[in-house]
Amino acid sequence: MVGITEDESLSTSQNTISELPEILTAVTYWTSAVLKYDKTLPLDKIRRFSEELYYGLKQRCDGHWYPEDPVRGQGYRALICAERVDTLLITALQKAQLSLDLRQICGEEVVMYVDPGNVSVRLFPPYARGRNTVHTLFPSSGSSSPSSSPSSPSKSPSTSLPNSPPSSAPHHTSFIPRSVVQLA
Repeated sequence: MVGITEDESLSTSQNTISELPEILTAVTYWTSAVLKYDKTLPLDKIRRFSEELYYGLKQRCDGHWYPEDPVRGQGYRALICAERVDTLLITALQKAQLSLDLRQICGEEVVMYVDPGNVSVRLFPPYARGRNTVHTLFPSSGSSSPSSSPSSPSKSPSTSLPNSPPSSAPHHTSFIPRSVVQLA
């Protein structure tokens, strides 16, 4: 993962957000979706998309991360790809110079909740008439406690998350989750 120095870490009223596995899980999900859609995309653009999404999501969570009350701020932290696509996702694609329509990639409405201790995706298939499915991406089956402070990434059943490189790495280093590179 991208190295974060103490100066770059985001602080909330209760804790410091450094490399939360919830954020890594969210970035891995969206990066994997883009790669599955088009495996011929240049790796440097995929890395840039991952970086921009990672830093954007960290900033979004700053001041809105409450381990003692995980649903507080949930709507603000959510990433949505529906009739309208979340500006964080659009910005990450634009900065990576990827001309993709996430609505086409997803094929259905997606709402991702990035909460302390839990990342879940709610899928609304077209013409489902209110029926939807929820998939929990984090925590893995062996973990159940919410993240109250930065911790090392866990491995979920379907997605392995990368280890952290040295904290001296600058912003915009080559970042792409290892599990995503294996898809390419």
